[in-house]
Amino acid sequence: MAKRPLRVYPNPNTSGKINIEAPPAIGKFVLTLMDINGSTVFHKTIEEDDRLTEIQLKDALKGTYIVQMLNSNFNLQSKLILL
Repeated sequence: MAKRPLRVYPNPNTSGKINIEAPPAIGKFVLTLMDINGSTVFHKTIEEDDRLTEIQLKDALKGTYIVQMLNSNFNLQSKLILL
């Protein structure tokens, strides 16, 4: 199976509304959003059928964040910039 990256959009982001799309056939995974210091801002287990997740970060500070999808087969990461 070809490895496809996760998609995080819009990025950079000004609204705090973020769409995170998992690659096909990833299965159930844990979605974590961390600030640049490694502090967890968002954490949720996502079921196998939910490839697209929308999160709202109204109170998050502007800056750079790391989006991580993790399960027993994948550890995918992407950078997110909040303006």
